[in-house]
Amino acid sequence: MKNTTKINFRIPEYLKEKIEHLSEQNNISTSKMARKMIEDYDENIMAEDEKDSQIWKHEIVQLVSWLYRKRLDPKACDDDYDDLIAAVYRVIDSKYLSLEIKHEFSKVEEELNTVLDLPSYDHYYFQFAIDTNPNKFNFKLLENFINEPIIGQTYEVYRS
Repeated sequence: MKNTTKINFRIPEYLKEKIEHLSEQNNISTSKMARKMIEDYDENIMAEDEKDSQIWKHEIVQLVSWLYRKRLDPKACDDDYDDLIAAVYRVIDSKYLSLEIKHEFSKVEEELNTVLDLPSYDHYYFQFAIDTNPNKFNFKLLENFINEPIIGQTYEVYRS
């Protein structure tokens, strides 16, 4: 016996007609066509999630690398601030990070916006990167998150 279950749900008439039409074209039952459509949708969503995850991973690595460079030298320079702020926004909107880490990144966001509004940033130093600043970025919090031993559990904890 197959490991299946039965579900019943309502769909609009146009969708029923579309499923019937496609099932006739493919010479399969409407049930099989509906299952195939759901499976295809699920695969597409998973592929999009994977693509989004890869983009997110790349952006976060670039952003963290930039943060540590600023920690060594907080002077503003010719970095691509538009890309950095876009990465910060994605981090802040992320489902993978805790509210505490998102708060730290909001400090970076605020300063990046400040730099973007300056006519010149030749003499600007990022305050979030200066150790003596009381509102500095909490690198230890970020390091603790990065060094979590079980990523899956971390994801579940920070997701809620």
